[in-house]
Amino acid sequence: AEIESARQIKKFFTGNLNAPVISYPPFPGLEMNYLRAQIARISAATHISPIDYYKFEEDDDDDSDGEGRDSYTLNVEFEPLPVYELVDPSLNNWVHHMQHILPQGRCQWVNPAMKTEN
Repeated sequence: AEIESARQIKKFFTGNLNAPVISYPPFPGLEMNYLRAQIARISAATHISPIDYYKFEEDDDDDSDGEGRDSYTLNVEFEPLPVYELVDPSLNNWVHHMQHILPQGRCQWVNPAMKTEN
């Protein structure tokens, strides 16, 4: 809920982590929670690497449930790209190697309509 709310508001930090975040729409926590939500958003958006720098472990079972890749290893056979290809404005030679944050505010989709077994 905090990441979803943090996406919708623009607010300056006061520097007091225990201060309430007064905003519209209301934020459900203190400034420390808002800071953590913003750090999570920035971190998820900026983990990038040159294409093929990492190998992703792909299992046939994992592909069927629609979840993103959650594990990767360094590709020892990686051939570095020339600098002129890395600075190409189209950014086709760069990829995100971490999962992005879904609109739900999580990296892995959770269906709220399904009951969990406890």
